[in-house]
Amino acid sequence: MPVQRFDHVNIRTATLAAMSAFYRDVLDMPAGYRPPFDFGGAWHYCDGVAVVHLVEMNRPPRAEDPQLEHIAFTAKDMAGFLKRLHEHD
Repeated sequence: MPVQRFDHVNIRTATLAAMSAFYRDVLDMPAGYRPPFDFGGAWHYCDGVAVVHLVEMNRPPRAEDPQLEHIAFTAKDMAGFLKRLHEHD
């Protein structure tokens, strides 16, 4: 069965609050329901789908840990988005 659509990305972070704020405030991806796992995290939604799963770590990932190279979303209003990025440094 071929891949049909992007589902989600899982990102480990030692800076959960800051990373969650970035997705919420800069990318307009609200945090929403996340199952009651026994570790911290946040799920951020795009068009009603939890596409970014943040997992809280007590230390930054090590160099030998799997790394995320990039993530891509389809969007619109590039000029407005660049302005927003600059406003949030």
